[in-house]
Amino acid sequence: MFVIVLVAVFGSNSISANRGPENFQGPRHVDVSKNNHAIVAPNDPEATYKGARVVHNVTVNGQKGMRIHANFTVKYGFKVPCMLIAYFHFDDRNGKPLRTDQTKYRAKDGSVVGQVSFTPAHDPAVYED
Repeated sequence: MFVIVLVAVFGSNSISANRGPENFQGPRHVDVSKNNHAIVAPNDPEATYKGARVVHNVTVNGQKGMRIHANFTVKYGFKVPCMLIAYFHFDDRNGKPLRTDQTKYRAKDGSVVGQVSFTPAHDPAVYED
């Protein structure tokens, strides 16, 4: 048995995830508290994890594996390159990472990793599957 740890990464080497008010392109929210009518833009996107499920014995292009269905929301990430990463660990007292020699599914430290890149087209962006 194993455990999957999902991680969201914002930005890439070529684009900063820092989205200050001067370069924020997505929808903005307005702080309408007493005496403050300024437009406020957050510095970084934020993801809220809602859950995930795993389907085993899925065959894609002749290769058998698993499919992970993640449910999460990304706020303030409009047009920011993002990545969802799944790390795999044994489900025991030690929780050691699973290891692999396959470069396609290997992190730099040799642990098993699966990843998908995406760029939110909405704010907030809701990913239910």
